[in-house]
Amino acid sequence: ALSRGIEHAFIIEKDIRAFRIIEANVASLGFQAQTTLLHQDVKDALKQFTKKKHAQTFDLVLLDPPFELQVIEDLIAKLEQLNLLNPGALIACEFERKYTYTKEYKTIQLIKKQNYGISTIHIYQKDNT
Repeated sequence: ALSRGIEHAFIIEKDIRAFRIIEANVASLGFQAQTTLLHQDVKDALKQFTKKKHAQTFDLVLLDPPFELQVIEDLIAKLEQLNLLNPGALIACEFERKYTYTKEYKTIQLIKKQNYGISTIHIYQKDNT
């Protein structure tokens, strides 16, 4: 997303090995100034974004948790509950095709889904209100 013009990215990764790889990739691409890396659980980070000192809302959220965790629906619900999405914001999620996600949300709609091999991508959009 940064190479496509996103102003700033918050990258949240709990696994220290993956975090170090992401950190090295961000540095090698020269995107340190446009990136905030958070080594913590995503649910803790989402709560942090609601606090005045660290308040954030988002236009684009990419969710790619380990397939076996099956946390996509919980994370989308948490983004909605904490009001972390700007009107019209997009959420792109990748998960293993064998899992089915059908939860409906008050202000977030599924607008596209596509299968790619063993993966499925869902794209959701927050209402413009």
